[in-house]
Amino acid sequence: MKLTKKLFIYRILLVAIFAAIMGISINTKNYILSIIAFITLLLTSIIINTKLKKQPEATADERDWKIGGKSAFWTIRIFSIPAALLGFVFVMMKDEPLIQQNHLDIIGQTLSFSVCAILLSYSIIFRILRNKGE
Repeated sequence: MKLTKKLFIYRILLVAIFAAIMGISINTKNYILSIIAFITLLLTSIIINTKLKKQPEATADERDWKIGGKSAFWTIRIFSIPAALLGFVFVMMKDEPLIQQNHLDIIGQTLSFSVCAILLSYSIIFRILRNKGE
């Protein structure tokens, strides 16, 4: 099996359908259905990936690795700066009398810790790969 545009679209649709099922089941407090949906999606993904890996692997040159590194760098930068600023604003707005949402503090802390975790993992993985010589 080869990863074609059609198969890629099917995979995206599959994830969207299971995400909708999980969201609805969590909102209705039907956690067993969300666990079953997650396990089904995981098994389906594993089956598709094992069929895809049986194909001969395409070779990548240095340009692909350089483009991948640049895209990872810019993705992290584009996500982390706005997320950190938004997290900071949410934490500051927790005691604002005009805003009745007291969840903003939790959302802000989650965003801030997510940014820290992403940047920390990026740094660790970068150092590991640099020491390995890749």
